[in-house]
Amino acid sequence: VVFGQRISFDEVLETQISTWFHICDLEGAALKLDGLRSRQLVLGDDELSRLLELLELEAHHVFRAAVDEIAEPEVNAGRLQIVHHKQSEFRAAFLKMQNGAAARTQGAARLLEMIREARSGRDVFAELPAEPDARIEHCQIYRINVAAKLVTVRHGDTLRLCFFGDGLDVERWLGANAGLSFSISGTGGKIEPTIVGSDAPMPPVTPTSENVKYLQRVSGIELDALVPQRGIRKALLCLDEDSTEDDIEEALEMVTGEDLRLYLRDVLRLIRNGDIAAANARIALRQGEACPVEDAPTLAAEALSSGANSEDIKVLNEMEPGELERLLSGRFQEWMLFLHPEQQKVVEADFDRPVVLTGVSGSGKTCILVHRARHLARKYPGERIGVLTLNRSLAVLLRNLVRELCLEGEDANIHVMAFYDYFSGLLHDLGPDTYLDQLSQLVPEGAAMRGVIANVNRQQLAREFDPCSGETIEDWDDFYDQQHPDFKNWLRDLAKHLEDYRIDTSRYLREEFTLIRSAFSVVERNPGYLSFIRAGRSIALLDDLRKDVLRLLLYYEEWMLHGELLDVPELTQAVQPLWREIRDLPPEKRFRCLLVDEYQDFSTQDLRLLMWVPPRDKENAFFIAGDPVQKIMVKRLSLTDAGLEEGSAKRVEIKKNYRNSRQILKAASQLANEYGRRAAAQGEDVQVLDPELAARETVPPIALKTSVPIRKAWELALECLGSRYTEAWTICLATAAPAAVSVADILAQKPAEVSAKVLSGDCINEKDTMIVGEIHDL
Repeated sequence: VVFGQRISFDEVLETQISTWFHICDLEGAALKLDGLRSRQLVLGDDELSRLLELLELEAHHVFRAAVDEIAEPEVNAGRLQIVHHKQSEFRAAFLKMQNGAAARTQGAARLLEMIREARSGRDVFAELPAEPDARIEHCQIYRINVAAKLVTVRHGDTLRLCFFGDGLDVERWLGANAGLSFSISGTGGKIEPTIVGSDAPMPPVTPTSENVKYLQRVSGIELDALVPQRGIRKALLCLDEDSTEDDIEEALEMVTGEDLRLYLRDVLRLIRNGDIAAANARIALRQGEACPVEDAPTLAAEALSSGANSEDIKVLNEMEPGELERLLSGRFQEWMLFLHPEQQKVVEADFDRPVVLTGVSGSGKTCILVHRARHLARKYPGERIGVLTLNRSLAVLLRNLVRELCLEGEDANIHVMAFYDYFSGLLHDLGPDTYLDQLSQLVPEGAAMRGVIANVNRQQLAREFDPCSGETIEDWDDFYDQQHPDFKNWLRDLAKHLEDYRIDTSRYLREEFTLIRSAFSVVERNPGYLSFIRAGRSIALLDDLRKDVLRLLLYYEEWMLHGELLDVPELTQAVQPLWREIRDLPPEKRFRCLLVDEYQDFSTQDLRLLMWVPPRDKENAFFIAGDPVQKIMVKRLSLTDAGLEEGSAKRVEIKKNYRNSRQILKAASQLANEYGRRAAAQGEDVQVLDPELAARETVPPIALKTSVPIRKAWELALECLGSRYTEAWTICLATAAPAAVSVADILAQKPAEVSAKVLSGDCINEKDTMIVGEIHDL
């Protein structure tokens, strides 16, 4: 017996009666039910449903996760928080209105001004009449002007922006989003939009390539416990993209209990729409792992600005004015504002040691590096923050990204440079004398190279272009095809040995030169290379052949010195003896903090050198990011040999991919694991990280065999562009074999109606232009 008003009743009942008869009030009913312990008492589904009905309890009241009590007053009590969820349609709708006719544009301008006014703490929306809508709980619709309405969901002092448009667009949106709700998890404080109790029609199917059964795409649904009838369970578990709307409704009609039926309909509707995150949020609500935000207002208010929601939520009236305007403009890109908690943590952390950030492709390593550069520029105002990369094109890209991200002039202290440009400048300042002396020690008395070393213009050394001969460091064929008798004599036995394996001697020798100089300094070279285990090189070279290779390398260095040229590996050789001078450089030549992107493109010797650029005894001095699995250069890279082993350096890993779909990740991971294992077995410093698969689905990557690869590539690019799948600047035609299919060859067959250019760091600024490049540069 349950009394509606509070009562006090001391139960003194016979044992046989007290098993099944109890008296309580509504306030103590739940506690009374929870205290029942008897094997004789069996409540059926109908009886339990009746009890819940009497207590006016529904599924959204269930909340099992523990929440610490928070002392009053509530966080931000009385201060309006205007919230934008990344998943919402608000921003796209705002841009549409902003670019519309006069009244719509004026409405967008007025709304932006209201959000700005709310920065002062004033609740500007309380001054407008609010119109509710029964299709969405806590919905409040504000008329901004005659042509613009704002749809929000309001929970206390939190105003969630959902949609912005004219009356007709608002009505369409409300119909499509009936049942919209927001939940918060009790463990991590993650706030998610979902759908509860919607009677809207099933949305059109969102097709995927694998067509996994719908209920296998989500976790924690516990269907066995919810639906004891095997036949009904089987019908539900068979539903997939081939199921019609009628098929889904027929399966749901067999489920007993309206509350359960509506719950399963919500889940299936969200899955069918491709919104797996919202479907999982709906399941968490039912399972008691989350609760509606209105039931935990203090927790929800705290969570808005927490790391748990950094990748999806922004409080607009707490944003800097420049960031707010960027978000509500066409210039906005998600990486600028939304960082996953893992990414945010790395961006803002303080480290007392060098940091090696390793992440799978698409995990946002470059995004972290750019945000961290800005964070450090703010933390150390007036001090130089360096960002270095090996590739000049990538340096231009990073410079553009830094410029886009920094709104308050922080980029003035952030110096983005290519490795060659920075260290060739230092070599000009400090001089190459020590390097040239070391080379002289390797050359026999009376050799021509001694004269070359003595006569080289030391002020001009470290160039990539000889203005007299026109030669560059890329003109390898000119060196290899020369007819000097000593060169041909030293090359003869090596060429014969490699030809027995059907190996291109020219390419192999050039790579061997790079390998030697990436593993050893000039003074380490002669003893070190003769006993060197050449990881990844499958053609054995005995001592006599290795001595020939060393002679040929010295001759190549002589050829470069004739033109006062140095390639990247040789520049490292030249600058490395100057580490003491680098350590003592004045502040205007050094960096307070140095960040290095794509470290897998560097060598052991490069990293040794880079570590001397920032101060070694200061916090946050050295930070490198990359993925060894993506290494494609024949260089020796050992973090241990560079002094960045575990312990001396802090290792950070990010396994979550934010860019690619499940299908692309599976294919890439399969290749990375196979070849990563092979590389590790050969002694390479490679750790393969299995990515956390994304929820987003696409078609799988395609490997297409064709006798006309260039023509077919342009056909596919035009198909993507014509179908409006993507913008031109996000389409890249990349050659993995530039000797056989060059960038020039690809551009020569460009369709007349297409704009395309060679890959560069400025490609993000030309939205109507496709990109053509080498996979190495990409």
